[in-house]
Amino acid sequence: MAKPYQHATSICIVLTILAFLGIVIGIFQSNPLITIIFLFPTVIYEVYRT
Repeated sequence: MAKPYQHATSICIVLTILAFLGIVIGIFQSNPLITIIFLFPTVIYEVYRT
């Protein structure tokens, strides 16, 4: 079960925007490593919550 946290929604929204930005930059640069780097904070947060 995910840990309850008061600001979880705001953090998830910011991380989603960051991930989307990384995907767009990665597509325009034709570099999947950029996408992975931008997704890394989302993965860390989700691992922490679960």
